[in-house]
Amino acid sequence: LFDPIRTLPANIALEMAYALGNHRSALFVSGLLLLLASLGLVLIAEAIADKEIYE
Repeated sequence: LFDPIRTLPANIALEMAYALGNHRSALFVSGLLLLLASLGLVLIAEAIADKEIYE
């Protein structure tokens, strides 16, 4: 539980320099998943913010 961890963006940045083949592809896919997750959170926040709660 208390072991140090590395975040996904830090992992991509540190490993991209020496990644080859499937490892490099996996890093790109994880970056794409991170982008899609953040886009999803933004869209959810926008949908919540657009609700008219003060009618």
